[in-house]
Amino acid sequence: MISRTGVTGARDQLSHSVLPTVSRVRTQSELPVAVGFGISQPEHVRSVWEIADGAVVGSAIVAEIERHEDSMGMVAHVGTICRRLIEGAGG
Repeated sequence: MISRTGVTGARDQLSHSVLPTVSRVRTQSELPVAVGFGISQPEHVRSVWEIADGAVVGSAIVAEIERHEDSMGMVAHVGTICRRLIEGAGG
C-alpha cells in the first residue's frame, strides 16, 4: 500500500491518511499489508509497524547507493542504513 499519493521519495513525516487507509485495506483483504512511499526514518518505520505488517523503504536506500556507488563497502554501508532503520524503530 502507498502511504500517500504523488511523487515517490523520502519525506519528513508520514501522511495522516495512512491509518485510515490501512484500516480500509484490511476490511477488504486478509493478506499482510506493507506500507511504502516516503518511509525513510526509524520513526516512520516504527509508526508503520504499529498499524501494518511491513514497511517498504526504497528511496532512502537508493539515495545511499547513489552516494556510495564507487565505494568497495557500499553493500555493508547499505546494510548499516537498514539496521539503523530497524533498530531505531525498535525492531
